[in-house]
Amino acid sequence: VPMYVADDALIRAIVGFDFHRGVLACGRRPATPTLDSLLERATSDPSRPLTLVICPETNETENLGAIMRIGAGFGVDALLLGERCCDPFSRRAVRVSMGAAFTLPIRRSDDLAGDIARLRDAWRVETIAAVCAPDATPLRDAQRPRRFALMLGSEAHGLPGNWIDRADHRVTMPMHLGADSLNVAVAAAVCLFHFGGKSPCD
Repeated sequence: VPMYVADDALIRAIVGFDFHRGVLACGRRPATPTLDSLLERATSDPSRPLTLVICPETNETENLGAIMRIGAGFGVDALLLGERCCDPFSRRAVRVSMGAAFTLPIRRSDDLAGDIARLRDAWRVETIAAVCAPDATPLRDAQRPRRFALMLGSEAHGLPGNWIDRADHRVTMPMHLGADSLNVAVAAAVCLFHFGGKSPCD
């Protein structure tokens, strides 16, 4: 692998901002895996527990980076991204992920609705939509399916109705003092901790 030494001005010009840790690297983006290859371990053992995170429209790179880091920390098997989701390999998403972007299996889907349907039909995965709705199940009362996918909304609008309609379950976190929601990455952490605590793997 070639290695080059550069002065600070050139490094800032390459990176595009005044933040530098001393080493830069350039690599090839991995090919987007197929749904089958992403869930290869699951197909070999239909009884194996499975945890996925689905982000149809997350559009803030820092939030997506945090979700990747959180997902890796809680043992998520894979992350599925919709067509309108931001780039998981953008520099800011990678930095906030603390490298999880390179270890957590990620699929950026061209047909997320079709992928969700296949998850349900082929792998018996139940989808759980995190929503702000008083008639949804409070998170503290929600039970973990053996195989499930947590679906998270966008920062500004949450999950659109067309994605909520595809979910098998809806969960919500009751808010206090006039707050209507949490940051999407914070919500991901709370939900994954709750469901992880009831994992059949424990």
